[in-house]
Amino acid sequence: MYTDLKPEPARVAKGRVRDRLYDALPAGLRADANRAQATRRVGRAIAKGGFDAEGGSSLDANDAALVEEAVTKSAENRAWQSVQLARNVHRPTSVAYINAMVDGFIELHGDRGFADDGAIIGGVGWIGGRAVTVIGQEKGADLKQRIARNFGCPQPEGYRKALRLMRQAEKFRRPIVCLVDTQGAFCGTEAEERGQGNAIADNLVAMAGLKVPVVTVLLGEGGSGGALALAVANRVAMQEHAVYSVLSPEGFASILWKDRTRAPEAAAVMKMSAHESCELGIIDDVVSEGPRPAHENPEAAERNVSEYVREALDELCALSEQELLEQRYQRFRKF
Repeated sequence: MYTDLKPEPARVAKGRVRDRLYDALPAGLRADANRAQATRRVGRAIAKGGFDAEGGSSLDANDAALVEEAVTKSAENRAWQSVQLARNVHRPTSVAYINAMVDGFIELHGDRGFADDGAIIGGVGWIGGRAVTVIGQEKGADLKQRIARNFGCPQPEGYRKALRLMRQAEKFRRPIVCLVDTQGAFCGTEAEERGQGNAIADNLVAMAGLKVPVVTVLLGEGGSGGALALAVANRVAMQEHAVYSVLSPEGFASILWKDRTRAPEAAAVMKMSAHESCELGIIDDVVSEGPRPAHENPEAAERNVSEYVREALDELCALSEQELLEQRYQRFRKF
């Protein structure tokens, strides 16, 4: 009996709905307010003759010219060249270095809480006759492996697995060797739901207080907290063409200049190459990759990393627990 009844369409003007929704927005979220705030930031930056990275202001014309001159003045942009080499798909990964320098490696799996993360490989073995725990971020050697290992972007369970192995190493008095190679921790929704930030923070706190020697070598990309979660060490080194930064140059350029194509310029500004990081005191040593980049002479690169790790362990294992803690504290305190 009601089949002939039809609802009447709503007769609300689109403009009125839009205006009501806009009026309901907080002032800080309105487009005109954001544009005005950005204009004021740029004006302050120009007045100062610099740029405000924290405020998000773009480089002014003079600064942009200076950076461009610095990028093109030399025949090569060292930082951007290192970014490209660090991302080379043929570059040796953590597994290659473990196979080259660790005798009798036994891989250990799982975080004993949720799952095993393929992006982090860890286990026990011997380096120079000394029992060690080795933990590395692994990207994979081919597409199938990269997919299985999430392209080297660890999940929370990966960092918890690493923490479990560090605690185990401390219990049995084994030195720890960490190999870093990640563009950053996985940033998917599921990772955040499982406590990605907390997992990284737990590693930072725990590593600061480990009573055994910790040596970290950055093999390729060292991106943000995802890399730092394995780099609170007594000795931190980078391979010659590795990079270390708070975020990718593309991310930096997108945030600061709203233009990803300025990534090479961002890399130069960030000073993310190994030699620049060493000059700034962020790392302790630069490890040579041999006469050519690591992917062109992997045996030489692996041999140099192995020698560096052995020498570092020889020096650090001679220190007492208190000396190790104090040395690590002072190393990061000076930042």
